[in-house]
Amino acid sequence: MPTLTLPHEHPALVAQRIVSETITSGTADFGIYERSEVPSLNALADLRAVASRTLAASRSDLLTTLVPADVLDDHNAHNAAGSPRSGPRSLTNPTVRPGFMAPPTAAGTAAGVIAALHILGGQHVQLAGTELRRFTGHHPRSATPATPTTMTAWGKYTSPRLLSVQLASIGPDLRCTDQLRYRTASNRPRYPDSVQDSHRRLHSIPAVFWPALSLRIAPPAGHYQRILRPALSCMLGLTGSRLDMEEISRRLGSATSGLAASRVMQYLRRTPWWTVMQNVMTLLAEQLDAQPAPIDYERRRHLDYSSLLPPQEWDDICRRTAQFRGRERRIHAARSHLFERISGLPAELMPSETTVTEAETRKWISEFTTQLTSDLATELDHKAKAFLDRHRIHDEPLTWQPDTTFLKGLELPGTNPDAVSVATLHELIRRPRMTVTQAADLLGTSNDAVKHLLAEHPPPPRPITPGKAWATGHISAAARTQLPESELRRLYIDERLSIRDISQATGISVRVVTSLAREYDIVLRPTGRTTRAKPITKEWLHEQYTVHRRPLADLARETGMSPTSMARWARHHQIPTRRGGAGHNPALRALADGVTAPPLLRPALERRGGCEHLRNFAAAASYPTLGAAADALNIKWFTLVGQINRLERDLGGPLLERAVRGRPMRLTALGRRAKRAINKALPDQAASHTPLQRTEGS
Repeated sequence: MPTLTLPHEHPALVAQRIVSETITSGTADFGIYERSEVPSLNALADLRAVASRTLAASRSDLLTTLVPADVLDDHNAHNAAGSPRSGPRSLTNPTVRPGFMAPPTAAGTAAGVIAALHILGGQHVQLAGTELRRFTGHHPRSATPATPTTMTAWGKYTSPRLLSVQLASIGPDLRCTDQLRYRTASNRPRYPDSVQDSHRRLHSIPAVFWPALSLRIAPPAGHYQRILRPALSCMLGLTGSRLDMEEISRRLGSATSGLAASRVMQYLRRTPWWTVMQNVMTLLAEQLDAQPAPIDYERRRHLDYSSLLPPQEWDDICRRTAQFRGRERRIHAARSHLFERISGLPAELMPSETTVTEAETRKWISEFTTQLTSDLATELDHKAKAFLDRHRIHDEPLTWQPDTTFLKGLELPGTNPDAVSVATLHELIRRPRMTVTQAADLLGTSNDAVKHLLAEHPPPPRPITPGKAWATGHISAAARTQLPESELRRLYIDERLSIRDISQATGISVRVVTSLAREYDIVLRPTGRTTRAKPITKEWLHEQYTVHRRPLADLARETGMSPTSMARWARHHQIPTRRGGAGHNPALRALADGVTAPPLLRPALERRGGCEHLRNFAAAASYPTLGAAADALNIKWFTLVGQINRLERDLGGPLLERAVRGRPMRLTALGRRAKRAINKALPDQAASHTPLQRTEGS
């Protein structure tokens, strides 16, 4: 038989040595198998399948770039000599089917194995897929191109590594949705995961993609973040999944539709960054599958947000942070900011009693973000955590961002927010008439990046301007920090310093100190020089004025002060005075109630307003929280709290155990005795304050 003489290190000899070593060692460690050794049986099956595909190629010139000329000429010469003759098929006259039958010559076998080793001997799967792509077109006897469902028909016992190469080879021909399903751009393309795994991952994906990561992978121009982020979340849910796009969009909160997300993907496919974005989605999906997010976004999407940041809480925050309460649009923007921060849903989906368009919501949130300060952001985060606590979510952080170490080595098209100097941004945004667009241009970044940085790193409050102190409330906020309630009570009540003395010691004006005392519900003493020299005790004044019925003028002459000063002492001790006119009868009734009431209630009934405070306490005891009781009784929350605190001082102990973490408030032993005494002594008044019927959603 004629034979070929091959030189040393001829590709045919190299191929023969690799096959022999694979059989001898029992595993394959060449090319795509280098980092994941495959049993020799599966590796040889892969070689046979790829060799058959190359020999069955419809174009005869494809092998010329892979196989040496001497082997290829010998192979082609035998094929030309042994071309099928006309006539019926038989065992001696078979139809030639290249690639489906064992090659009749050693040259044919060598040509197929050399070509297969050239393809599978690449450094990684994507390179092998690119080489194989030339042979995955139309079969010479079939008009159907290779698809993911026909890849398994290449032969038995093939390895998963070959399947990855096959999927990588046909990836560019697939739809963008199938490219994500089969992860064709990754280092390990494969079939989609189970439906159960796909549903599990959706719990770790917010409806709108994480902003910091979205900014890094977004193309330089073409889409706004508000359109891109919901689509990116759908793409992440689709990666390696068997679910369709509409179901994924619905499970993620319907922040976008499946059709809209598909259109965004089609746009991204036409950009040069589509392959990079596929790799990011695949790597992030694998990270979430291995380590789910610490936040269950699926649970947060179904919470009831109707009670988020009520107006009273917003008023308290504005008072503590020296912020303007603003109109309804400002509290709506603050509530929308918290809603998106907690739920991962877009702010436009926040439930609202008023009709607000998406454009108005986006505009108001943009304005609110540029005006956000660090102290206001801290207060809002505290309210958000309290909201989660009320819904029994204690084991999750408020917000979370995925670890981005997997992005190393990837050339990303977007902007990196971490590269922007936050201090420079704060300095720019405080300049007069400086807009977000101008700041972004000066920093060389995008508007969305500036808004994200201002939301995550808000600037500190502006310094106090003396000329605008009372207009802005900055002095009140600074005084509240310098002189908290405990310190003011210590100075004014325990050490008996006057308001003026406290003002001189702290440098805070008398007007502001007086305002703080009223805010802290501290009863101010009567002013005058005799206040500290001759203090009037409550017991003495009550005995002389209430029991013995002596006029205030006589008591003033006896103590050496004016009747006006004695009247101030009576108001200070909250002793009802006897006056004519409309206020005389309530004072007499309060005295009569104090005489006839049970001893427990007399200290409260003997002062002005005590009867009303007792009625409010009895009515509030039926509610789970003081806030709910204040809403039902149509009084301010802090007013009700001050009344109950005053009653506790009058009656000699705590009346209520405040509500904490889902547990409603409840009466103490003293509180139960007081309520029974109120119902017995004032039955008609207590009955008139029955709890209001709360409607659903109120």
